[in-house]
Amino acid sequence: MRDRAREHVGATTCVRRCFLIPQQTCTTLEDIAKKIQKPDGSKFTQQGARQCIQLCDDNGGLKWDGVVAKMSLCCRPRGTTSVMDSALTKLVLKHRGSAIVTVAFLQKMLPEWRGVSDTTVERRLFDAGLAWLRRRRKSLIPAKHKATRSRWARWVKTRPDGELKRWAYADGTSFYLARTDDKATSKSRAALGPFVWRQADGSDALYEDCVGPSAYWKAQGLPVRIWGLLANRALHITVLPDGECMNRWWYQWIIERKFKQWIKDSFGVQKRDVFLVQDHERCLWTAEPLHAMDSIGVSLLRNYPKCSQDMNPIETA
Repeated sequence: MRDRAREHVGATTCVRRCFLIPQQTCTTLEDIAKKIQKPDGSKFTQQGARQCIQLCDDNGGLKWDGVVAKMSLCCRPRGTTSVMDSALTKLVLKHRGSAIVTVAFLQKMLPEWRGVSDTTVERRLFDAGLAWLRRRRKSLIPAKHKATRSRWARWVKTRPDGELKRWAYADGTSFYLARTDDKATSKSRAALGPFVWRQADGSDALYEDCVGPSAYWKAQGLPVRIWGLLANRALHITVLPDGECMNRWWYQWIIERKFKQWIKDSFGVQKRDVFLVQDHERCLWTAEPLHAMDSIGVSLLRNYPKCSQDMNPIETA
């Protein structure tokens, strides 16, 4: 549609030139149509010439500079105003943390949008840079940890490729076999649904209104706890006995009985140390597991920053 508008504007400029050149002998629409050729090489009709002349007359005649501010000849007029669009965006940002902000919700809150189609409402939100995306499940990063995270990222970029290929990642998680009463906060947040209107560029992904319920909001009851190691694109896991929680002795046992075989399965014969990234749970950094790591040739990366689950690939594995 816009290409057609450009062709029309280009042809209009040519028609103006016919009137501006004194030597020009064309005086009828037929003569103009014969003289003018569209930018794409197609034939210019008499009706097109009539519309161009009318456009010149509407914009001041020969004094018109040929610029068309609104391409109303071939484009449908916009059905909403800038005031309506602004009110729509503000309403989304105001209520997305307290309600399920759907098109029906927006039309209910803004009567002037009730006569507008659902597609148009969504298009205006897209034009404002919003998209219907899943809520993030991570909490905000405390300000005191941002500096250490930046230092870690800069340090990782200085590591040679050969060393990075020998990195491994450890972490644990829990699954629950039954469900009891959920916490009020997580339950109410889950009721809002998994999606929300967020900025398409992800700049507000960690805003409180855009964060979903806890990953364990449904997971109450009998837990099943597992521990795993991600090494050389292979994920190895083990299940703790019923009722057992991770502590220094269980972690020592897993390192001595499981890590060595897992590392061998991932890297083959171990000729050099393997570098381990793990979270900062207190039991993982006690003397027993650290001594077990040294005995099997695993070097713990102690400068890994706290509150940095997003920098540990096993978190999403």
